[in-house]
Amino acid sequence: MDNELRIILELIDTAIDDKCTFPSPVNNINWNKILYICKIHSITNLVYYAIEKLQLDIDENTKNEFKKEHTLAVIKETKQSYELSRLLKEFDKNSIDCVILKGTAIRKLYPSPDMRTMGDIDFLIRPEQMKAASDILISSGYEALHTDEEFKHDAHDEFIKKPYMMIELHRSLISKGRFEKIDSYYEDLWDKLSIVDNYSHIYEMNREEFYIFMMVHIMKHYKLAGTGIRSFIDVWVYLEKYSDTLDWEYINQSFKSMDILDFCENVKQMVYAWFGKCQYTDKIISMTKFIAYSGIYGNKKNEETLNIINNYEDITSGIIKRFLLKIFPSVSLMKKMYPILRKHIYLLPVCYVIRLIHRIIFKREHINEAVKDNLDKNYINKLKEHFTEIGL
Repeated sequence: MDNELRIILELIDTAIDDKCTFPSPVNNINWNKILYICKIHSITNLVYYAIEKLQLDIDENTKNEFKKEHTLAVIKETKQSYELSRLLKEFDKNSIDCVILKGTAIRKLYPSPDMRTMGDIDFLIRPEQMKAASDILISSGYEALHTDEEFKHDAHDEFIKKPYMMIELHRSLISKGRFEKIDSYYEDLWDKLSIVDNYSHIYEMNREEFYIFMMVHIMKHYKLAGTGIRSFIDVWVYLEKYSDTLDWEYINQSFKSMDILDFCENVKQMVYAWFGKCQYTDKIISMTKFIAYSGIYGNKKNEETLNIINNYEDITSGIIKRFLLKIFPSVSLMKKMYPILRKHIYLLPVCYVIRLIHRIIFKREHINEAVKDNLDKNYINKLKEHFTEIGL
């Protein structure tokens, strides 16, 4: 495994646990590379806590970059916590049923909540109450993104209030139609929830259901584009807190019903290896490398490669179609790039020609890159083997 990645995991372990020792030698560490990896995985502030705890001697410029990220994380967490509390009261007052999701719910398990940075706050809202919840956000100064019905996300609506606030209102936990067995599992989701103390309309999952959804969410991102280190740190923090009290028979049966049991067990073993509770295997090293490369929300190359793996039995035909979609994007995407098509769809061939000419003249390197990427069948086959090995 990459030396810098191994050091990052050791630093995270130091930050989260009550440790004041660092097993790796501190000489000849590429701190700029560590900083880069931390930034693309949004764990810079978490690693900063370990650097401060251990009083590591790193160059001043790099240390200042870590400190700057720490300061920003503290400010954002303060603002997000205030907004979360305020919005929960507003939803409750207006009888809007709501569930706090993902990082917002798990950050309280970290030694300091700002250690777990978040780009947004996620709420699950009953579909029939989405309009009322949206109105509350708009009246609170938020701006709705992607308001055009044609381009709205099928699972959630997004709202922003600068400089730090992004809210996602989810009408479902996961986009429907991609994973039928998961859709079936969550058909009666609201029946599995309980009311949070001191509220009338704010719900929460029990510990088993929270862990199940955490793994479902990881699986979705891993399978569709890749996902970063931060999500797996969440798993580690959760297991450290609740592993001995969880109903594993229920959890594993739920995973089995969704056909993700093997993957979830591999994830658990990987985080145990990361933080010293079991040995690394070739499979765990392979997963770790894929995650490290993916960045926090996956990356474009993974997304395009996995689209071929997930949707085409024949790799060659998938590569050809992917290439053609780069040259001739879907109609919905063309409408987004050329709004005139929304009213005059007959101009689609003209817009394709205009786009192609523009690419040839001004962005020829994009076409060259598209050709180069589509020749990488070896990478696609290796990734396909990796996904089969880990249970996806």
